[in-house]
Amino acid sequence: MYRKSGTGRLIKCALDQITDVRTIGVLGAKNNTEIFCPICSKRIGTIQMHSGKPALKLNQGQIEPVYIS
Repeated sequence: MYRKSGTGRLIKCALDQITDVRTIGVLGAKNNTEIFCPICSKRIGTIQMHSGKPALKLNQGQIEPVYIS
């Protein structure tokens, strides 16, 4: 799960805001590492530095949002 701040499309995910334990492989990834979906094997993004912190830069159209109320 990711805690998104602000409105608009999800473009990048700051690694320190990812809260789901199933993403543990992403949390230890190095800069410029490509990240693939563990279920369908599609490339979903790349780890990049953003504002001095690591973030997952997403491929647009690969991630479907799930809204929790």
